[in-house]
Amino acid sequence: MVINFVVLSLEHLAHPMAEAEFISTFEKVLEEADELLSQFDRSITITAITIGDTEGTGPGYYSFRRNEQLEFAEVSRLRHVNPPRANGLELDRLCNFDIKLPEGQGASYGTANTIVYYGCEKGNSSVNKDHRLFIRSMCNLEDTQEGCSYEGLLLFLEDVLGTLENVILNADVPTTQWNHVFLSTVSVIHKSATEVESLVKTVLTELQDRLTKRNVFKVEWVLQLTETKMRCFANLESVLSISSYLEEDNVLTWINPSTDRRNNNTGNSHSPKAIQVGALDGCHPKMPHEVLDETKRRWCRSRAMQTSFVYDYIHLFTQAAEAEWDNFPQELWPCARPSSFVEVQDMVIDHGTKEVSGMVPANENIKKATCGMIAWMITMKTIEYPEGRPIVVIANDITLQSGSFGVEEDNVYAAASAYSRKHGLPRVYIAANAGARIGLAEEVKRTLRVAWNSSSDPSKGFKYLYLLEHEYESLNAETETVVGCRIEHQNAADHSVEVRYVIEDVIGQKHGLGVENLQGSGLIAGETARAYKETFSITYTTARTVGIGAYVLRLGQRSVQHDDCSIILTGYQPLNKLLGSEVYTSNQQLGGPRVMYTNGVTHLCAEHDADGIQKIVNWIRYVPIHREAALPVTPSFQNELEREIEYMPTRSPYDPRFLVAGCPGPDGRWQTGFFDTGSWTETLGGWAKSVVVGRG
Repeated sequence: MVINFVVLSLEHLAHPMAEAEFISTFEKVLEEADELLSQFDRSITITAITIGDTEGTGPGYYSFRRNEQLEFAEVSRLRHVNPPRANGLELDRLCNFDIKLPEGQGASYGTANTIVYYGCEKGNSSVNKDHRLFIRSMCNLEDTQEGCSYEGLLLFLEDVLGTLENVILNADVPTTQWNHVFLSTVSVIHKSATEVESLVKTVLTELQDRLTKRNVFKVEWVLQLTETKMRCFANLESVLSISSYLEEDNVLTWINPSTDRRNNNTGNSHSPKAIQVGALDGCHPKMPHEVLDETKRRWCRSRAMQTSFVYDYIHLFTQAAEAEWDNFPQELWPCARPSSFVEVQDMVIDHGTKEVSGMVPANENIKKATCGMIAWMITMKTIEYPEGRPIVVIANDITLQSGSFGVEEDNVYAAASAYSRKHGLPRVYIAANAGARIGLAEEVKRTLRVAWNSSSDPSKGFKYLYLLEHEYESLNAETETVVGCRIEHQNAADHSVEVRYVIEDVIGQKHGLGVENLQGSGLIAGETARAYKETFSITYTTARTVGIGAYVLRLGQRSVQHDDCSIILTGYQPLNKLLGSEVYTSNQQLGGPRVMYTNGVTHLCAEHDADGIQKIVNWIRYVPIHREAALPVTPSFQNELEREIEYMPTRSPYDPRFLVAGCPGPDGRWQTGFFDTGSWTETLGGWAKSVVVGRG
């Protein structure tokens, strides 16, 4: 039940303090009227509609409901939302989040049709809490000139994105990595469900780059068909996927896209990163928005560090292999286009023998992962090897201890690399790390004490670190955790004697906290050098690679670097401290592409992760399937082994690339070079401008 109060001739309530005072006052009014209102159900909603006396001031809406203590309190998510619209925007589905309207100079929480909320996960005060922007919008397409067409839906979404961008640029809200858009069209669309889904997918495809740039990865679109409502759930994490449902008796019924009819069979599924087809079949259409699980939070942390989630690289390899087929002349395909382009298996590592002991289906242990290094056996179906060619891929998981190298990570790296050498397979390393791990024994850190030179002035330093006798014995009860020297300390106040153990060495209860990590760094450095000598090795570096990560990149020789990635031995802040002045302002000055590409450390640069993997897959096409195998042969229209090189060098300076790759002649006709047309790929383009290096 809803009761509306209209409050006339109020001062303008745009100022937050004035608005807060009004809300507090109105809550007291409702408290005093409790006896009158107690006859109504607890779910009663009272809305105060304020009409300002300032010209151009629109009405303000403040909704109040009884809380758990049966006291009336304002529902902040309904502030300034016309009550009939609140139901259409389905704001009650935000109940798992603490909601507030963005504030800031020049910022608006929304427009007449669109409202943007900032939501934080309830009951979680940690740094890893789920927080995001919720964008809710309604539109009657019949009121627009374009109507219920592609243009109408496109303009609707563009208007919503414009509002979101205004909030992101101007409002005082933290940066979010996972935003949600809810759209509702109240006008009837006289099309079939499949036609509407195709229309929505076309619009989202058109604006996908703009959506993902603003970290929008979930879009829910409610559309009114002739007889019922339809909901399209879109996932934009890696590849755009849409699953559509009809609302029937407050239950979602999945629409089979191949038959345009409802289908209760939910056994179909996409990749782990896509919405499962039929996954919401049988659910209530207005179920609350769930908080992100740990895997999704790790995905968000990866994006915050400007790299892809490590498990998304499987999709990028698939995308790159598929692109090789799509960009190759169909009449030269060696066989029919494969239905799947990549098969992936996780390598199982025996940490005792430091060898690969077997293979399991990929991504089985995402939620249980504790090691920051992953090794895959990927079989790609390429033009040269349509039956599939195996490669070994080793990758840092930057979401686990910043991708640092510990003993376990070093063992995985070394075992997978040794496997690639043993079988003569190409080895790809995806580097995103923080160098060797510097561990802390948290159990010791929690209990250690400090003997200060002056207890009243810690700036004078300390004598030693120590543990009390019972703490020392507790830590060493099961395993030797800390080594200490027993002393007897006499308290000056009461002359009592206290037994102390002065800390001499910290071993820790967990293996992999100290110099053993450096031993592992030596292990993988030697392994990488052997891999370069015995098989094909290449590295793609993204986000950052530090210390031993930079060493193994260089030892592997061939490298592709993300434009925003730094290859460094140490950060710029320590160097500034060492130099005593602010010489460097970022790690890009030390190891960015301008440094590494120019100096010949980096062979190729990539605009984004998909581009980097595409460049690696393209490079591998020049490499035999395994060591000592014959070179791969790419189908070509030029089947003659002996042919004339049409380009002729001139006496005047000319570009040597024309001689190897060919170029258009004076008449516009293509003049062939030494290599087959289109097969030349240049590397080390930033180094030694007078030297041309590449493959064809």
